[in-house]
Amino acid sequence: MTKIARNFFVYSLTVACFICISDLSRSYAEEYKDYTVKKGDTLWGISSKEISDPFLWPKVWKENPGVKNPDLIYPGQTIKIPLKLMQKEVAPAPQPQPQTEEPVKVEHKIVPQPEPKKEKPEEKTAVPITPVEKKYLVDKDAFISGGFIADSVAHVGKIIGAPSERSAFGEGDYVYVTTLKPVNVNERFYIIRSLGVVKHPSTGARLGYLIDVIGIAQIVGEESGEIKAKIVSSYDGIFVGDLLNDFSEPDIPYLVEKPRTPDVSGVIVAAKKRRTLNGMLNFVYIDKGKRDGLEAGDVLKILSRNQYTVPNGSVQIIRVEEKTSTAIVRTSDKEVSVGDLVVPAGEEASASRVARTQLDEGTLEEEVNLFTNQYSNAYESGDIDKFMSFYSKSAVENGLHYEDIKRAYEKNFQEGRYAYALKNVHVQKSDDLIILTGAYIIRRLQGEAPGNTVQGKITWTLRKEDGSLKIVRADYNRV
Repeated sequence: MTKIARNFFVYSLTVACFICISDLSRSYAEEYKDYTVKKGDTLWGISSKEISDPFLWPKVWKENPGVKNPDLIYPGQTIKIPLKLMQKEVAPAPQPQPQTEEPVKVEHKIVPQPEPKKEKPEEKTAVPITPVEKKYLVDKDAFISGGFIADSVAHVGKIIGAPSERSAFGEGDYVYVTTLKPVNVNERFYIIRSLGVVKHPSTGARLGYLIDVIGIAQIVGEESGEIKAKIVSSYDGIFVGDLLNDFSEPDIPYLVEKPRTPDVSGVIVAAKKRRTLNGMLNFVYIDKGKRDGLEAGDVLKILSRNQYTVPNGSVQIIRVEEKTSTAIVRTSDKEVSVGDLVVPAGEEASASRVARTQLDEGTLEEEVNLFTNQYSNAYESGDIDKFMSFYSKSAVENGLHYEDIKRAYEKNFQEGRYAYALKNVHVQKSDDLIILTGAYIIRRLQGEAPGNTVQGKITWTLRKEDGSLKIVRADYNRV
């Protein structure tokens, strides 16, 4: 090869490489947008802001293999956002068809005599009826991922691993699962996770388990002796150990022009992801359900309980269980918290409810103070019959029922005398129940080891029976 030919070959190769690199760079620029993470950003928030759909965050995560955990992104980190998620498909406009002129043919025809016209029966033109478009309360993904409170954590299998040997997964990933029953190819399952036991913020009563629905898996076959599934939908990070439950097509309620506003009052007992503070479009769970007359679509008013009890927007029920419901916060003026009340919607109803709540709280505090003083006196007197008159016959104290409570205190009173006091008492009302929380101190005055002190935290649930306050539940936590 001559020197000129060799130089020409090197030059051509260099130009070709430059063109390839330029094409690759241009291709990347056409397919992705770089986003620099700021303090407080989440993939959910970035997806909502950049592509107007927070539920597409798993697809954004999938395009960023450097992000191992979707809950851990850092300021300054670069996130690739696929531009295809930001584009809407536009149908191509129909191309005009070329018109061709045909020569006009002139023919001589014999014109037949017209036949007498026969009258035809008048045909009625059918008027097409345009069906009214119905809209759902929430979209399908939001409805499924809203979660619910269940009596138990029912499941039929779980995720045990993956061909990729990763422990965190998103939409489109393959996983290995184990199941408690035979499965078929193409069979689908909800992927769920229990967020623990939900207890009533006022009474401490156990309401069930908070179930988070985080995705959908579809069986594709077997591999390496394991059942293989594909994650076809993902609403959150999915991990090894997450559970599978039977799938059924969701029955999503429709929006109606005038939703019901039933005369039902309750308490917000939990929020999705166990959030402390919530706002518009967040999911919350309330302590009323089917047995209380609630239906999907019902609207209730929120009353925030801080220094004052004030209206704070509304929730709409999207799913009802027997004793609890899942709701979406439709409007709110400030943060919505666990422990806030939900009451019948409507300006009049909520205003009167606020007035009654504020009016009751003054007299309520006096009544509870009188009750606690009388209880303390009865405790110190050692009179078991007088003491037990403060308890409902259905009372439960630290797991003991009425007769067992009586026997336990009777034994204590026989062994000595005590001083009993409550401090830092806080009182709130929930429907027909009064919740008292605070601290207790019990000091032995007589008997074995006089002067010994026991103290801790206390929660009482009180209810009026025959015009008098009674303890229906007492929980002592010694410290």
